[in-house]
Amino acid sequence: MSMQQATRTGLIVRAHRDDDIEAMFALRYLAVHQIAGGVYDKDILEGWSGKLDTAALNEFRANPHGETRIVIEFEHKLAGYGCFHIEEEKRIADIFGLYIMPGHERRGLGSHLLIALEDKARNLSLHRCWVTSPLNAIPFFEQNGYEFVTDTMHALYTGQKVPCARLTKDIQP
Repeated sequence: MSMQQATRTGLIVRAHRDDDIEAMFALRYLAVHQIAGGVYDKDILEGWSGKLDTAALNEFRANPHGETRIVIEFEHKLAGYGCFHIEEEKRIADIFGLYIMPGHERRGLGSHLLIALEDKARNLSLHRCWVTSPLNAIPFFEQNGYEFVTDTMHALYTGQKVPCARLTKDIQP
């Protein structure tokens, strides 16, 4: 499904807009706590999701790391978003977030969103996608063509270390 394309299933995948920011911020918090909650302890979840406060929201809105952000709507409501950084020297997209609203998982929304992220990266002439996956999402990425590379510890902005895995996929046409 291409960006901006609505389907008969009620899905729209598109670039994020400024008026999506608050909903994206809240969605990430909910997804981290409700979907990954059975895998990681509360301290890790808090460090990962961040606080739902004005300062954190303003930083997210400012996008200080230059993320490319894409959202998916289901029946005219935000149902998820994904984002990546570009590593120019290596010509890769480093996907570091793919969040689906609790209650909407396992309906194909994550796969549609991942395809849109890959398409965007390909359109930017990038050749490969990397992802640092939380433990609970490894099967999802493998089902979508990503190859496991290694176990790793991901450093959160809080300094906490989170057990994850690195996976990769060639996206050249």
